[in-house]
Amino acid sequence: MNVLKVRPVALAMFCACLSVPVAGQLRQQSFLSEKWDFRLDRDEAEDVWEQVDVPHTWNATDGTSPDYYRGDGTYRYTLSVSPAMMKKRIFLRFEAASQKAEVKLNGQEVGEHVGGFNAFCFEITPYVHSGENLLEVIVSNRKELNIAPLEGDFTVFGGIYRPVSLLLLPRLASRLWIMLLPGYMSANRSASDVRTCR
Repeated sequence: MNVLKVRPVALAMFCACLSVPVAGQLRQQSFLSEKWDFRLDRDEAEDVWEQVDVPHTWNATDGTSPDYYRGDGTYRYTLSVSPAMMKKRIFLRFEAASQKAEVKLNGQEVGEHVGGFNAFCFEITPYVHSGENLLEVIVSNRKELNIAPLEGDFTVFGGIYRPVSLLLLPRLASRLWIMLLPGYMSANRSASDVRTCR
């Protein structure tokens, strides 16, 4: 084996390993768990909101009955963004929402995710402004033929049933590091366009 060919490869691998801790230190993460507003959209004419903490499911009480609610629910969260945060790239990461989630920020569609078991992440930098921002997530656990599972002896719980976090990265973060965010999807892309590296 030619030693001259091995050295550049070994050096590149060594440099890549050194950069991983630095990237982790540059990323800031905060969980958005408290003070979400929630409305079950069983009857759209009824505009009744309750305050919940995320993770949350609307099937906590009826999930053991065969006729549990399968439909839509809407979550709202007031996201406060400081001027210092505006100097960074801002991402929302959902560990999971069952089964379909449409994410909006300040009335603008950020993206949609299909599938109840995978994490997903959207960059929201173009949609936020300094001050209070309205995050709205419309979640559905309706039975749809293109979303697994179709059948089973279990409840398909609806809601944002895993944590949600806000991620801040440097403005100059390389596309590679952003694509390494588990569940990353570029803005206005569906789950079929997911770009992730695990």
